[in-house]
Amino acid sequence: MEKARILLVEDEVIIAMELENKLKKIGYAVTSVVSSGEAALEKAGVDRPDLILMDIRIKGEMDGIETAEAIRKKFGIPIVFSTAYLDEGKIERAKITMPFGYLLKPIQDRDLRVTLEMALYVAEVDNERRTAERSLEQFFNLVPDPVCIASTDGYFKQLNPAWEKLLGFTNEELLSRPLEEFIHPDDRQETKAEMEKQINGQSTISFINRYRCKDGSYKTFDWHAAPSQGCLLFASARDITDQKNLEHQLSFVNAAVEKSPTGFGIVGTDGKILYVNQAYAEMWGYDAVDEVIGTPPEEHFLDPNIPSQINKQLTERGQSRFEFKAKRKDGSLFDVLIFAHLVKDHKGQEIFIGTSIDITEQKRGRKISAR
Repeated sequence: MEKARILLVEDEVIIAMELENKLKKIGYAVTSVVSSGEAALEKAGVDRPDLILMDIRIKGEMDGIETAEAIRKKFGIPIVFSTAYLDEGKIERAKITMPFGYLLKPIQDRDLRVTLEMALYVAEVDNERRTAERSLEQFFNLVPDPVCIASTDGYFKQLNPAWEKLLGFTNEELLSRPLEEFIHPDDRQETKAEMEKQINGQSTISFINRYRCKDGSYKTFDWHAAPSQGCLLFASARDITDQKNLEHQLSFVNAAVEKSPTGFGIVGTDGKILYVNQAYAEMWGYDAVDEVIGTPPEEHFLDPNIPSQINKQLTERGQSRFEFKAKRKDGSLFDVLIFAHLVKDHKGQEIFIGTSIDITEQKRGRKISAR
């Protein structure tokens, strides 16, 4: 195993020599021995030691505590203090530098070994923790979906950049105001209830609410959240605004198709009917649409050559317009005009979408006019 590298900062020459020998004896490599804060700061940047053993009272304009603070901010190297006198005032000052231990002079071999081993171990664990936190923060910032940490008092604590991009508010605006202010008034009560579930240890698999954008519009989010950790709530969401808008538009289309007097149907590539509206079912002599689903349309074609002619037009042009004589469920005949289109469904599979119009009366009128 590679020896841990120690920078020794001590202005008493004899003590410095003794400490250097002790460090080497117990298995450490001493990178440099310096006596002032200025020299320690310089050597910390050059040597990049694993740890610094820092006397609090040293030569120069900076004492050990000031030097330790400068090194911590600039290099993040762990520091263990050594001193013969450690009063309450110095302890409070030293705390700010977040030291990894203290050694009181005269330093005993056993105390030196144990303190440095523990300090290096804690430094390693802390470094791994900070590395994990940086990785998590990078992931947090790269995720395109909104991710947040909120407090149980109803404020955001941390947001990824997706929030600013989606809502238009700055991070500061979102963090400084209660999150309830950004939620659609109709969704606030349900959102509170969902947060209560998380506080009580339940996770959220799917919960939908709307958040206000800076321009006054709303985005619809589908939330996923973990049970709270203390006073914090962790959640992520998907922006499903476009999906919801499309569903809303399709609901009008569906309503129009269902109520249309024109027959409407969808046929799969296997030749079976996948969907018809009520007008189609009634036109072909059925009481309910369920009677038609799954049946082949050619059952109602009087001329067996009609299906192949329609398929030929669809294959060549992607659409077809055909008039022919058809028969209803009860065997009665009528004249029908069909418009069909070849399209692909959401899975990329080809389907036939068509409309059918009963033109029996129109045909009869044309015959009378021709006479």
